[in-house]
Amino acid sequence: MKATQTGILWSQVQVLVGPPEKQTLIRNGGGFVFLNYHLSMNQQELRNQLQDITLNHPSIHQRLLRERVQNHSLKVVSGFGNDLSYNCVMYALNLQNDQRYLDLRIALPGHIHADTKFLKFLIDQGFLVESEKGQLIIYFEGDVIKHIGKLSSHNRVVSKWGIGLLYDHELFDIPVDYGCSIKRFSVKGSPDIFVEFKNYVDLLLD
Repeated sequence: MKATQTGILWSQVQVLVGPPEKQTLIRNGGGFVFLNYHLSMNQQELRNQLQDITLNHPSIHQRLLRERVQNHSLKVVSGFGNDLSYNCVMYALNLQNDQRYLDLRIALPGHIHADTKFLKFLIDQGFLVESEKGQLIIYFEGDVIKHIGKLSSHNRVVSKWGIGLLYDHELFDIPVDYGCSIKRFSVKGSPDIFVEFKNYVDLLLD
């Protein structure tokens, strides 16, 4: 699905709906707009196929993409053989190359890292705010954050798929588990994201 296909401008959209059973009201500055739209069977099948691929070892993701999937928008930005030891949140917030974060991460329990719970912390604390010009695309299932990427053009996103590859893709050419609605966010001010991660860790370990 493309935002331009809906007839609703990006500046009006806060949430795009997914499959019919999850259709929802879309907030626009002066009220609500109902988007009577659902994913085509082909796109639902594509998302299921992409989900299946992510269940395999990253070393064969590109081969499976060539062999199993047709008519997709995906372009591999960073494939197997490159450093893929970061997730979608680390990539979107530019933490994957922050040595302070990498050093701290080694010292932490395995379940504590920059993940979607950390994203929610940043939103709750006001460091990430909804914005019609935001370059961060956050994917939701209901109110639950599922995925994040960086807007690369009007309807394309660059995002890291778990422990897999880094892709440039259309908005909803993503695994089915990555959510069916999106919001655009911006970083408010110029916070040091690592410092906020450390504050987040302190809360968890307190």
